[in-house]
Amino acid sequence: MPAAPVLQPVLKMKVDELFLYWLSETTTQSMLKDYLKRIESGETIEVGIGDTSNDQPPTVSNNNKHSTSELNILSYSTSPLVTSKFCSSPPSQLTSALPSGTVLSPRNGLNTRATRRSSGIKAVQAKKENPLPPALSECIPKFYFPQGCPKRNLDVDALIARIENAYTQFDNERATLEDMGKIAKDVVNTHPGLTFLREAAEFHTRYITTVIQRIFYTVNRSWTGRITCTEIRKSNLLQNLALLEEEEDINQLTEFFSYEHFYVIYCKFWELDTDHDLYIDQKDLARHNDDAISGRMIERIFSGAVTRHRKTPKERKIGYADFVWFLISEEDKKTSTSIEYWFRCMDLDGDGVLSMYELNYFYEDQCKKLECMSIEPLPFEDCLCQLLDLVKPECEGKITLHDLKKCKMANVFFDTLFNISKYLEHEQKDPFSIPRQDVENDGPEMTDWERYALQEYENLVAEEAANENWNDGDSELSDY
Repeated sequence: MPAAPVLQPVLKMKVDELFLYWLSETTTQSMLKDYLKRIESGETIEVGIGDTSNDQPPTVSNNNKHSTSELNILSYSTSPLVTSKFCSSPPSQLTSALPSGTVLSPRNGLNTRATRRSSGIKAVQAKKENPLPPALSECIPKFYFPQGCPKRNLDVDALIARIENAYTQFDNERATLEDMGKIAKDVVNTHPGLTFLREAAEFHTRYITTVIQRIFYTVNRSWTGRITCTEIRKSNLLQNLALLEEEEDINQLTEFFSYEHFYVIYCKFWELDTDHDLYIDQKDLARHNDDAISGRMIERIFSGAVTRHRKTPKERKIGYADFVWFLISEEDKKTSTSIEYWFRCMDLDGDGVLSMYELNYFYEDQCKKLECMSIEPLPFEDCLCQLLDLVKPECEGKITLHDLKKCKMANVFFDTLFNISKYLEHEQKDPFSIPRQDVENDGPEMTDWERYALQEYENLVAEEAANENWNDGDSELSDY
């Protein structure tokens, strides 16, 4: 027999890797143990095709010792990793041990490929140039449907027509706050994740208000207070409503219906509303986040530039519904609605552009806060150069809403002008030198609002648990 050619180093490593992978399989170890017992007892073992030069399969006994090439266990045709298509006569005992559907498993398809590539070292050596046969495509399912395959006869046009027909029942074919309130109320009354909320009537109403405002915050892109059928179609509201029937954990639906998000918003409002009349004034709102927002921006919020409910019984105050818009816009300045929110506040003359005068107007208040903290502020001219480099406006000397949405760093722009704490945080991170790949990352990451709500909810729950432990300790001390 001529000497076999030496394997190339990379190919040898791959063969060794496949052999170790095959050797680590539970079925392989069981098979080898069975072989050892049968060899010790003096039985004769048939090992499949083995050496391709012989027409008869080689046998092994206690009196006949063969080399490793003759005892080619890798070519054993009864390996459970090989599908029946490649087996001449698979034993019934191994076939019956496999669970049904194993052939269709993606993992089994990979195992099949590994076994076929390691079937005989001599074959690999003699025919290295031949490409390996691909794995069977039918072994790997192309799609996975957790709820079963969808109906193929689904008429999308008919479904859209039903939605449009439902909108004809509204005045001017636009859904109002009351109309969306019916949807939110139905969610509270029917979703299993909100069973505990149905008995608390006060929080029941606050949750519905939060859901309504979040729907309008995301869907009502025209800021009219009435949602059109086109806005519904362009949003993901219908997808979230469909998920309500599948997802039992309401907190997984972070877009509109999360109870944890409602809990954070309402607790933040309750902390500012010291008299608990469900209205807050400028002094109350200024205390948010330890006086982080400048006074001039607080005045603009109460001027009516962004408040949706102007018919409030108390003048120069905002209610809980307007606070929902404020908090989401404050904690996530990257969304289209939040950029529009703060742009409206900064556009003092309402001409649709931010002039250098308007930027200086808000930055002056920011400089006063920096001086009170014994921090030397950056001159406005230098800060303006950085902001213009950040936004890159199309028209020199004017910043439009389109410029801010296009730059993808509107949060840094706004925080620099009216939020002292986040401005200092950005300065420590050196935001103007952020790599472009980080700015344009479109991966499935948490939004700034989701990250904030998660952190604040954990803090509120921990604080509540600490207060309960403190109260329990006081009650135990009072017993002595």
